[in-house]
Amino acid sequence: MSTRSIGEGVPGVADGIDVYPLLALAGVLTLTGSYVAVLHDLARVVGDSSMLVPVVAASVVGAVALSRSIGERTALWLGLVIAALGYGYYLLVTPGGLGVLITATDRIISDAVALLTGYSVLRMTKAHIWSLGFAPAPVFLSWYLALRRRWALSVAAGGVALLVLVLTGDAGIEVTLTGVVGAVVAVGFGELSRRDGSIFEADVLIVLVVLMAVVSLWAPAVGGDSGNPLFLVPGAGASGPGGLAESTDRMTIQGETGLSPQVRFTVESDRSEYWRVATYNRFTGREWIRSGTTSEYDGELAGPPGPSEEVEQRVTVETPMRAVPAAASPVALKGEATSSARVTDHGGLITGERLSEGTTYTVRSEVVTASSGELRIAGTDYPEFVTQRDYTQLPDDTPDRVGERTAGIVEGADNPYDKAVAIEQWLERNKEYSLEVSRPDGNIADAFLFEMDAGYCTYYATAMTAMLREEGIPARMVTGYTPGQRVDDDEYVVRGLDAHAWVEVYFPDYGWVRFDPTPSDDRVSAEQSTVQQARQDDIDGVDTASSEGEPLTTTETSTSRSSPVDSTSFNGTGASTRSDNLPQLGGVDRASEDDNTTGGDTVTSTTATTGPDDEAPGSGGSLPDPPSPETVGWSLLVGIGLAAGAHRTGVTERTYGFVRLYWQGARGTPEEDVERAAERLDTLLAKEYRERRSGETRRQYVTALSLAGLDDRADRVARLHERARYGDGVSREEADEAVRLVDALVRERTPVVRRLVD
Repeated sequence: MSTRSIGEGVPGVADGIDVYPLLALAGVLTLTGSYVAVLHDLARVVGDSSMLVPVVAASVVGAVALSRSIGERTALWLGLVIAALGYGYYLLVTPGGLGVLITATDRIISDAVALLTGYSVLRMTKAHIWSLGFAPAPVFLSWYLALRRRWALSVAAGGVALLVLVLTGDAGIEVTLTGVVGAVVAVGFGELSRRDGSIFEADVLIVLVVLMAVVSLWAPAVGGDSGNPLFLVPGAGASGPGGLAESTDRMTIQGETGLSPQVRFTVESDRSEYWRVATYNRFTGREWIRSGTTSEYDGELAGPPGPSEEVEQRVTVETPMRAVPAAASPVALKGEATSSARVTDHGGLITGERLSEGTTYTVRSEVVTASSGELRIAGTDYPEFVTQRDYTQLPDDTPDRVGERTAGIVEGADNPYDKAVAIEQWLERNKEYSLEVSRPDGNIADAFLFEMDAGYCTYYATAMTAMLREEGIPARMVTGYTPGQRVDDDEYVVRGLDAHAWVEVYFPDYGWVRFDPTPSDDRVSAEQSTVQQARQDDIDGVDTASSEGEPLTTTETSTSRSSPVDSTSFNGTGASTRSDNLPQLGGVDRASEDDNTTGGDTVTSTTATTGPDDEAPGSGGSLPDPPSPETVGWSLLVGIGLAAGAHRTGVTERTYGFVRLYWQGARGTPEEDVERAAERLDTLLAKEYRERRSGETRRQYVTALSLAGLDDRADRVARLHERARYGDGVSREEADEAVRLVDALVRERTPVVRRLVD
């Protein structure tokens, strides 16, 4: 085995040090860092990432300590035990988790399948504990094997961990590419250190890693409806970020949006209410996620714990949708939506399939009737299910200034209700309503409070929920629809522009109570204008038979508590109007960055504001949009995989051989041209006869093959090569002669080329 050492004479470096193992270890470190970074981010979102780094460090220390004292089979069993203990710990701290080992083992398998087909770890109950239990086993095995210089196995152990996070959708493109590069570096330099070989011996690993990463692009679509995992919530077929109109597992906060004037559904109800679609309990800083489990609807749901009023609604779907809009809190469901209905851990109804146009169902809801006075004295003795559902969770990197500003706003309020009212009114008073906003970088709640002049409902609701949680008050993000246009005493027409987001706050002995911090004045005007314009443009689906030609009157939203300020709006938002008696905080830094991402099916992008003849200044009118970073990243990843696959299957070698045989290349000195021609001749003869043996001169090679029918042209080339390399050189004419002779031999002895030339 040859020694791979740093070159002699390099200042400060001892001769004979094998640098390749160090580079291979750097690759393992990069791979480990990629998936540990994802796990750390998952734990950070839930609010406790403090233990992950110590656990990972302890795993590495354990690998170092045991790398020379136990065998590989023992280490493998130890790794499996560590993995089992990690998952056991997760079950131990998860409510009802240990019972699964006895009563629902099949659900554990369902969890594993769901995770590998696109369900984010963030949807799991206590995701930070899952991250803590998942990390030690792959870290230990990867570093144990690396220290024993079993590079491919080391990368396999770490690669499986990264692959799981790629398939769950939690590992982004940058992390995936970083991990792939680390894996290639580790195996490539590891093999160079272990034996005389080429770095291309890593091609099999590269192909596998790339294929596994690319699988994550389509796996969520394949497995989106495959089951109902124990600690996960199925996305009802929509695994990607959702908008306000669909009941999805996650809701990404978007930038600039537009409103659809088309009718989504109609409601027959003797009381106007907000029609809830989805509730979200986990905030990542950029999006909302609904964690927990779902169960089949069995005919009855639990209502609020305190006094309530029964409200019955008959809903008719006008546009196909994946949602079951209902007033809070639904307790019974009848009709065509029942067969596919499921119940979330948060007391909401979702559907396992898209409801088609004309579908009807009836919902009975129990609406909380507590007064403001009752809510003020409700206290803070929250039930266990509230404290365990992350209703006070915030990412652990939430800026301190969010809590500081909140404390200033609620100063003087001595109970959760008054604090909620203070926050609601402050947002109404200090922020403007606008759909034309750019999604900021970083934490959305922080950015809306300190860097933005205006926003729409998701920004208001996100900020209020985060501020309440800073005060330790259980709150959640809710999406759905406001009551819509009232067309009869008990009939409401709900359009896409009625899609909305608000906040629900939990009060002991009463349940979840709605707060809406979004101001209504500008919104009412914008929505009325949108519908009127759509009617003038004769757009299909803007009206039903009941609403056609009817004036766009306001809808009062019923409320059981005393609102902070009287409110009515076209959409029944129940949002308070601005009060000049409220203090306004100054010194807010106004800044935002353009981001035109969109989501949902009734809240749509309006970034394309120019037509084909309305070119942006200085654009030249013909330059295409540059590819996105994700496109570039995935293209690079796929390119690496294709290159490695080509090498493994011999395509690279055959292509190189083809070029080497048929292409003389750019002309150089006469001696260089003869050398190249002689190399082409060797390639041709090796394909037709045999390769030149070690120690056999080119003259001897050609002479031996002349017995098999090789003519004098090959001998002439061999003689010219001897003169070019060992004699007094060759002339330009002689060099050109050698090239012509080899070209002729190639054409004659390769029929395909001969046919192309002739």
